[in-house]
Amino acid sequence: MNRLTLKENLEKFTHTENCPIRNVIARFSGKWSILILCVLAENGRTRFNEIGKAIPDISPKVLSDKTPFPNIC
Repeated sequence: MNRLTLKENLEKFTHTENCPIRNVIARFSGKWSILILCVLAENGRTRFNEIGKAIPDISPKVLSDKTPFPNIC
């Protein structure tokens, strides 16, 4: 397996706007987004209020700001 040089690694990982993995991680980073995704993964299509009941310590404002895919909830 070919190893990249330090310079090649730095070039590869500094262009973050082109990195699909970084874009996904940036979108779903944070405590609430991961918990919302867990609720959706376990229950499938879930209503907004049901997500709020499943995560009782999240406020409605934070939930509406953090819902990853508002059109499926």
